[in-house]
Amino acid sequence: MDSLKVLLSKPSGVADGVSVWEWSGSALDEGDEASKWFKEYIGKPSRLVRFNAASETRPVDPGYARGHNIMFSDEYPFMLLSQESLDALNKLMKEPVPINRFRPKYLFFSFQAQNYISCASFTCPQRHSCSWLRTVFGRHMDENENRHKLVMSTCKVQVQECYLRSPFCISCKNVPTINQDTATAGPEPNETLMKVRSDKVLRPNDKQQGRIYFGLNLVCKESTEGNSKMVKVGDPIFVIQKVSSAAEAAA
Repeated sequence: MDSLKVLLSKPSGVADGVSVWEWSGSALDEGDEASKWFKEYIGKPSRLVRFNAASETRPVDPGYARGHNIMFSDEYPFMLLSQESLDALNKLMKEPVPINRFRPKYLFFSFQAQNYISCASFTCPQRHSCSWLRTVFGRHMDENENRHKLVMSTCKVQVQECYLRSPFCISCKNVPTINQDTATAGPEPNETLMKVRSDKVLRPNDKQQGRIYFGLNLVCKESTEGNSKMVKVGDPIFVIQKVSSAAEAAA
């Protein structure tokens, strides 16, 4: 198929009845050319839409990050995952899976190799109670501090000394099981994750919902304060604090 080019300028068309999970509203329609392209590629009637931040809002769960908004992402603006976490998971499976099964916005490599399958390999063991972190991107800090390196970014985001508050990321039940090259589905990696990263394993005293946790959801504190700087591949990431609740992370 020919490449589809979408203008960065704001489209004039509006599409009503757009929905993502619990949210529904109107969005900006990218036009008939984009619609035709996706219809031919997917084989179903489709419209390409852009979130209209001028008229719509979609807040992050206020129980975790009050005052933050998202657009068409799942539940949070960012998802962070470490190469060490993926490597540790793949050692438990017969066939390894690539990072695209989990679609993180940020993939990082830790300079402190740990034999853990953690929420994001921030040196938290499998059963560690630490589920909230405050981190900073791109800031100069002492070499002895918890230092990690961003090795992949699927988006460019404006942040400045960005303190990130993060709950466990609930892994999708279907998307990670689909081979993105062949579109075929299988039981992995969810079958293995259910054994080592389920709520039954990580939160045995809580009400069980059959959830799988892999990676960290993030929001950026600085983005709500008007400060910004570009995050890029190769930036260092530092863990500056580990806390046990959303309230402590927001402080």
